Amino acid sequence: WEVQSFIINPGERYDFMLTANQKVDNYWIRVKSIQVGEDYKRNYALAILHYKGSGVHDEPTTQKQDCVRDGCKVINCPFKYYKSDENTECITIDELENANAADVPPEYIDDSMEHFLNFGFPESDGQSPGAVNGKKFKFPAVDPLIQWSPNCARKECGPSKTCYCQHELILPYNKTVQIVMTNVGNGAGYSHPIHMHGHQFYVMKVGYANQNKTTGIVSNYYLQNNTDIYCSTAQCNDPAWANSTWRHGHVPDMNKYPPRKDTLMIPTGGYAVVRIRANNPGWWFMHCHIEMHLLAGMALMINEAPNELLKITRPTDLPKCENLVKLTWNITAASTTQATPLTEPSRGGNGDDWKDATIIVAVIAGVVLIILIVFIVYTCCCRRTKGKESQSHEMR
Repeated sequence: WEVQSFIINPGERYDFMLTANQKVDNYWIRVKSIQVGEDYKRNYALAILHYKGSGVHDEPTTQKQDCVRDGCKVINCPFKYYKSDENTECITIDELENANAADVPPEYIDDSMEHFLNFGFPESDGQSPGAVNGKKFKFPAVDPLIQWSPNCARKECGPSKTCYCQHELILPYNKTVQIVMTNVGNGAGYSHPIHMHGHQFYVMKVGYANQNKTTGIVSNYYLQNNTDIYCSTAQCNDPAWANSTWRHGHVPDMNKYPPRKDTLMIPTGGYAVVRIRANNPGWWFMHCHIEMHLLAGMALMINEAPNELLKITRPTDLPKCENLVKLTWNITAASTTQATPLTEPSRGGNGDDWKDATIIVAVIAGVVLIILIVFIVYTCCCRRTKGKESQSHEMR
């Protein structure tokens, strides 16, 4: 594609080729946010493209291309259309093709899996936390690789509820996994750049909200605006395909030579279909790359190939970092000197570690208190001694 510009979202990177066929001069490279408002209120940056032979200190005089007059193409819009009077065409990310024709996505077969993840700020009980499928992410207090205790299977979680828990998605080893990331329901309203650690997924398809081609307006994006996605509740914590024939990998119009990315913008009122091969065992973070959305809870952890992780061995003297807030784990020490399998930790806990920690803290606090009392008494005695000496001098 030959384009006038492209839109880069938080966490994204792009390679491009610049055709330098203009006359020798200095040219502006312009970066500007796409936020709505007057030009002077937008964030922007400028750089100079310098042709050898032009004045080093000469400021460029070039102007931005007139898209209304010439027509422009823009890659990676978070929407389907610009307003018609802007004469600008959007090239969506799923229209791009992988430069390596041999790098094809894994085939969706009988034992493949499909998961729906809805990113948003669902309204429930007067609150709108950042969440994935209604689950506000709680960071684990200990290393999940050897000390994991999922707690999302609680009564507080549900199709029309929001909850606060350590959200995980389990992926069996070496399976083809298709993930449908949505941005629908009453929690929609922002486009979310979703980043997955541990993989570069194939972008099979991107779907957008219904949009007026003339005005560019997306109306009622928070309602059932996208006819491809079915929501059983307003929060849409359990999205699914509206057309049942799309299930099991039969989504129409998917890219045969999809690009690979690790960060993808999920448009407001839309969705994206991505695919991976679950061949990288580990715990991988998946989250919105807008910092305030991540901190609000819009994240989850991918627990990939847990059975393979159990085969990993660890030294018997591997340190165990406890939860300093509440020690709830009790990993039994190995009785042999050989490396032991990385098995699931004990969830019982006898509380001895917690008691020991309490005693230590109490002793330290007592020592500090005694030192403080001694210091205060000493200071008072010194002041009294100085006072008596002053009175003695005055009497003389």
